[in-house]
Amino acid sequence: MKKFSKWYKFSELFDYKGLVSDKFNRRSQYFIKLGVKYNQFNQNNGFVLNKKNKIKINSTSKGLYFLKIFTQKLGTKIYIGKSEGKTLESDSGIVKRLEDHFQKLQTVPQRSDNKNKKSLFKELAFKKEFGGKGYLLEWNEDKTDLLRKKVKLIDADRVPGDIRDGKVMVLGEFEDIGSVSESFLKISGEETNVNWKKFYKEAKIKHGTELYDPAFWNDNCEISILLVDDLLNNLSKEEQRKLIKEDIDGAETKAIHALRRNFDENDILNKQKMTRPPKICQIERKLFHNNIFDLNSVDAISDDLILNNAKKILKKLDKQLKNEFIKKLERISKKKDYYLNLTLTGNNDLRLCPIRQRKKAKNFMIFKPTRNFILCKCILSLNELNNFFEKNNLNNSIYDIKKIESNKKNINSSFKIVKLNKSDWLNELMDACYDRYNIMYPYKKSEETITPKYGSGPNGRRSN
Repeated sequence: MKKFSKWYKFSELFDYKGLVSDKFNRRSQYFIKLGVKYNQFNQNNGFVLNKKNKIKINSTSKGLYFLKIFTQKLGTKIYIGKSEGKTLESDSGIVKRLEDHFQKLQTVPQRSDNKNKKSLFKELAFKKEFGGKGYLLEWNEDKTDLLRKKVKLIDADRVPGDIRDGKVMVLGEFEDIGSVSESFLKISGEETNVNWKKFYKEAKIKHGTELYDPAFWNDNCEISILLVDDLLNNLSKEEQRKLIKEDIDGAETKAIHALRRNFDENDILNKQKMTRPPKICQIERKLFHNNIFDLNSVDAISDDLILNNAKKILKKLDKQLKNEFIKKLERISKKKDYYLNLTLTGNNDLRLCPIRQRKKAKNFMIFKPTRNFILCKCILSLNELNNFFEKNNLNNSIYDIKKIESNKKNINSSFKIVKLNKSDWLNELMDACYDRYNIMYPYKKSEETITPKYGSGPNGRRSN
């Protein structure tokens, strides 16, 4: 059966060449002035499928995709979608949908704003709100550069058809790419998906012009794909029609259900199909669709997603200590009782939380990495902690053991880890802290028999 692929970095599937370029394409007659240079919009607004991509996806590929954007300012945002095209030949495949999402995050006007289905720069020519009143320039004789003499001001309607041979339209003048982005906001349609709307506004505030830098996409965006292209060649026309029109749609619904099992609602950018079934406990335990799609694969790559995000938080940690610590964290993902939660407020830390949430205390162990050590806080008392370290002879691995004076009973002591080895002592300590947590905060069965793993924090949740 078809499963979601491993996570691919943005650069393994796409290239981002920037929104504009000062290298001229003489076939285009539309420009903007950015600073002191004239620029043209890049094809597909800069997002180009890498033809050497590792998954062999092409512009018409059909199936499902799982998009993840993670930054330490925004936290984790995820979305599962499907190819839109209803025929095998349609170019509204996975690639087009992903490009739409990338541009939406940049507040570039969307296809829904483009009533005439023209390319972006042709559509902007009708928008006098974009960049102010435009003007015409002429090419030099060999059409390698623009003459700097403004030939004619464009009238209020800025009709593109008025451009004569040998002249180009400058749509507007801007100080920088941030000014272009601000102008986009004035002409973009109102986003109907509340989660997307909130997300791209927050992204604009926290990342600004970084959204137009290839490094943002290469560092923070990953994609998993469930591709059905290889199935289509072996199916009849009727079977192809059903797969594209019905089965992909049904599989998307169940994949979104899997998201609800794994992440906090605030971090899922999907809007549709999020309220049926109404309770997480009513979601099928084994999510399959017509013996074609295995949607439980969403759970597996969700585990990888959280661990990959944790690795980014650990970047500053000493390399040897980081590698050993990650091995300990990998074992957590195989646990059924507790999970790893990333907190992305202030100084980033990693927390261990029970699958079955308690109202009085959401976690029982906190790890805060620094460059040379990991500060750990836990639920055990100072005496319990000292006894554990003495029993395991850990004098060379930890130091600065302290009691924490706090009103919160779920965190009582702290210590610093300077060395980890192949010993299982840290995972054993995690288990001991979880056992103590269960004694102090016994679980009381509620209506929701399967509870989401993640609390209402900024990162997301997952479940067994």
